[in-house]
Amino acid sequence: MNASLGTATSTRADTAARHMQACRVNYEHLKLLSGNKPESEFLNNKFRYCMHKDELAISVVKPMFREVSINASVKYPYPSVVTTLGDVDTQTKNFICWANHISTEPDYEMKIKNARDALGDKGKVISQLREYTPVGYSVGLAYAHASSGDNIASVMIGGVVTVPNGHFEMYTGDMVQFYWDFESCMFDQDGSRLENDYPNPNDVPKQDEFMRASQETMKRQKYFDRQQNGMQRDNRKKNIPMVKPYVRNKGKQVFADNNRVFAKCISHARPFDMVDILICRQAM
Repeated sequence: MNASLGTATSTRADTAARHMQACRVNYEHLKLLSGNKPESEFLNNKFRYCMHKDELAISVVKPMFREVSINASVKYPYPSVVTTLGDVDTQTKNFICWANHISTEPDYEMKIKNARDALGDKGKVISQLREYTPVGYSVGLAYAHASSGDNIASVMIGGVVTVPNGHFEMYTGDMVQFYWDFESCMFDQDGSRLENDYPNPNDVPKQDEFMRASQETMKRQKYFDRQQNGMQRDNRKKNIPMVKPYVRNKGKQVFADNNRVFAKCISHARPFDMVDILICRQAM
């Protein structure tokens, strides 16, 4: 397939009708997921945790477990968001992949509670996970730590925008959902979920075992990695949200994927090409 319009011409779609929302980067959630690293980590590596321009902002307000109180995270007047899960550990990433995969099952809440409790003290971080939902694309720069600079920036929550595509080919008219980059192992080459059953979080595929990608796709992925704010490999962002087409599994809907749809695709794009999307939460 040919390159997308945005990639071939190095241009961006623009729209006069924009809906904007001021959002605050949630430092507390990033610090928790990163193993409560000292403040110096977030000050010295501020671009690894900030909300940079053109990054997808993810809401961290609603808890995954209903009994968890998050008053400390919602005391601020602006919606709390992140654009990365920071240095979250592999065990927590496995849990997120697994919980999203089984989210349609009738005993979902009981299963995730039992899996969390089985981890003992290691489940404390998992208890603070959120039902991560997309907000929109940042149009400014906001830092995680207030000592680094302003931690509030505008986020575009409605309108046409050109953004990087994820691991899966996208076609005009596709519904667009967000997923975490480490979740790519949970999907087949066409973007549909794997039909395998995973009884426990540790049963999910290894996160570096992505689908049988072509050499061309792998080259574009390496180029995508190099373009992340011009950062070196060790300093660039990890565990970031990306976009993919929403694909029903043989007519069945997966609640976690259904809940993460936030846009419509308006131009074809190969994996890791630039793609034009229309942000609209009524995309379903």
